[in-house]
Amino acid sequence: MHRRSYVVLTASLLTAGCTGRPTDSTPTDTTRTETDDTTTSKNQTTTTSDGYTGFTANVADEKVDQTTNPPTVPSGEPIRIEFTARNEEGERTSYTLVVQLQEYETDGGSVSVVSRETLSRSSLTVEDGAKKTGTTDVTANETGENYRFAFLWYEGDAPESPSEDTAADSSHFPMQLRDA
Repeated sequence: MHRRSYVVLTASLLTAGCTGRPTDSTPTDTTRTETDDTTTSKNQTTTTSDGYTGFTANVADEKVDQTTNPPTVPSGEPIRIEFTARNEEGERTSYTLVVQLQEYETDGGSVSVVSRETLSRSSLTVEDGAKKTGTTDVTANETGENYRFAFLWYEGDAPESPSEDTAADSSHFPMQLRDA
């Protein structure tokens, strides 16, 4: 039986009280599970007759300078990404979050991805009615303007070549990459 899931992904900058992991550029993952009866923000979920799944992905690292527009991220430094999936689909469901570094060009109102590099893949299996949170550290080794983290969510496993076209939903965190 095929079930349609509608998701909305938000990306926001969080910096208070978070620290990055030192030196290791290999992505690391940690997760925790919570069950509660609270309603998630309207920016995180969309309800359908089949239930809903709510996703969030946040750049959560004090090394990110949020006083610039777009924010400045240090090149070569691990950056903490926090993510959450809340499952109200009526059954236990597995999700995959892919974090990519994308270089892009703009032409008027359109954006074209010039290059993409997958930095992390994180899987969560979430019981119905539960919320599961995880973290992963990613390192961008480029410098310059017109870069972004792309957060690509999949129900189940992600394909070998993930993109916005294949994801259940996606969101972006535009940034400048500068030498640390």
